[in-house]
Amino acid sequence: MKKSLIVVWVLCGLFNWMLALGSFTEKYKDQNNIDVAIFGGVTGPFSTIGLPIALIISGLEFEFRLVPLSKEERWVVFHEKYPNLSRNDFSKKRGEK
Repeated sequence: MKKSLIVVWVLCGLFNWMLALGSFTEKYKDQNNIDVAIFGGVTGPFSTIGLPIALIISGLEFEFRLVPLSKEERWVVFHEKYPNLSRNDFSKKRGEK
């Protein structure tokens, strides 16, 4: 019983991870959306129904993604969106080094 519960939790967490990361990365490509994906993954079966409903209400499409965009990919999107800003502005805005 414990093993099946753990397997269900892990599968729901993986589904939530991929759904949250994919949907938010599609909408906000210049941002690091890993924190949203971690929250979705940790909550497991508790957000398996709530997360899709929240995404529908907020207007995000369903996208699935296993790995986030790299910093370089996010920089390219940021630079296309804000061509006057530098790489330092990109890093400062996100609190990165």
